[in-house]
Amino acid sequence: MPIVSIQAEQGTDVASAKQFTGGGGLIPEGVYQITINEMPENGAPKSADKHAWTKVAGVVANCLQTLDPAQKGASSIGRKSTEVFSHSPKSVGSMRALCEAAGVHFKIVQYQGGVQGIEFDTDHLMGRTLEVKIIHEDDNRPGSQYPKQSRWVDLQLPGTFARTGGVQQSAQPGHVPQAAAPQGFVPGGYV
Repeated sequence: MPIVSIQAEQGTDVASAKQFTGGGGLIPEGVYQITINEMPENGAPKSADKHAWTKVAGVVANCLQTLDPAQKGASSIGRKSTEVFSHSPKSVGSMRALCEAAGVHFKIVQYQGGVQGIEFDTDHLMGRTLEVKIIHEDDNRPGSQYPKQSRWVDLQLPGTFARTGGVQQSAQPGHVPQAAAPQGFVPGGYV
């Protein structure tokens, strides 16, 4: 089971780090429930100035709302959606939010010099459902496959959108509601 370890930047409190967005194919902007139906793929950095990454893929299980009412969000049900999470120190908030939204336990780690990081087992994401706000963003990278990308932002536990009547900006830092609290973490699995 691949354990992901990400070190944050100096002075970053992991429990309050902000989410950062990644990429994927184009799905109408809105709020969806996505079920992770493929084992997450972990990759090594492509060069010395890049970071390792985790690609999370799932299918749209439910459309809760589209930004443009004329768009048929229901037609996206069953479509694949992916997000690539960099292991960059700047993206530790997104990885924490992914774990919280999927109900996967993670561990905040203290590194030398007071730097924090996060560890979790990517295998435990498989089969989990989370709520995701999808936005569209231009992809101006040289050689990019699509001019626009669907980005996962505001990752939440299932039912959050219905309870609040709208998408929250982010979950309470470090908070996982009792009903969704996962079991304890140990490298290699759960106890």
